[in-house]
Amino acid sequence: MKMTDILLLMPSFLVGILVGVFFFMGLWYTTKKLMDAKHPALWALGSMVVRVAVTLVSFYLVGAGDLRKLLACLVGFILSRIFVMRITATVDRKNSSSLKETEHETQS
Repeated sequence: MKMTDILLLMPSFLVGILVGVFFFMGLWYTTKKLMDAKHPALWALGSMVVRVAVTLVSFYLVGAGDLRKLLACLVGFILSRIFVMRITATVDRKNSSSLKETEHETQS
């Protein structure tokens, strides 16, 4: 694979990252929102439909009949999952530690 081929696949890779961040951050947000939602089933279903639709349309448009572009997009999507998992784990850890501190202060 030549350097020019790699440069031509870079936009597909970046779109994959953006779509992955949208998908997995949306999933994380939805799971947080379900705790307080009046209609959690609607939230879950609506979120899934929107996330899957955006992802499928993006993959379809990026791939445009070129398997290499589609694979570059998929690699970006998968890598974004790892990134989002690390970010959300850090946020959840900070939130749970601040919640424990608040509970400890109210018990004292």
